[in-house]
Amino acid sequence: MVVRSAADIAQDSDYARMPVMLGYASDESMWRHAITENSQRSDINPIEEAQAMRQAIERFGYTYQQAAQPFGLKSKGAVANKVRLLRLPAAVQQAVITGLISERHARELLRLEDAPETLLEVFESCRMKSWTVAQLTNSVNFQENEIKAKKEQEATLAAVSAFLAKGWTPPGSTLP
Repeated sequence: MVVRSAADIAQDSDYARMPVMLGYASDESMWRHAITENSQRSDINPIEEAQAMRQAIERFGYTYQQAAQPFGLKSKGAVANKVRLLRLPAAVQQAVITGLISERHARELLRLEDAPETLLEVFESCRMKSWTVAQLTNSVNFQENEIKAKKEQEATLAAVSAFLAKGWTPPGSTLP
């Protein structure tokens, strides 16, 4: 990197003719300008969009619709789905950023967010086997059913334990 002195710059005619406009910009107007520029990029990814929208909502008090305008999203649901991507584990977010999985894959994985270990296991299978969204949906459905069955079993065992703790004895028996 070449560092030039003020005298060198003053002698360079290209620097003397370079137009510069200075002006005041609030944080919000700077955000709007940056987002307007970034939303027009062809390589902007869903995670970057979600981060920008969340920043507008949290920092500037924007509604979902206001935050979505630069990205051309119309519905509140579309914005909510986009911002929900930020609840995914970092590894999954990185996979979306790099294009390893699609935004649609990521939204399917969000269905397992209450079971983070399972979510990561399904994500790894999806990544290793290059699943389509339909294949991922089948796996997520299976895992949701497994989780539901396990919760029901735990609830049944807890109810039985509560009965036994109260001294319940099966009919025809003197032992609990």
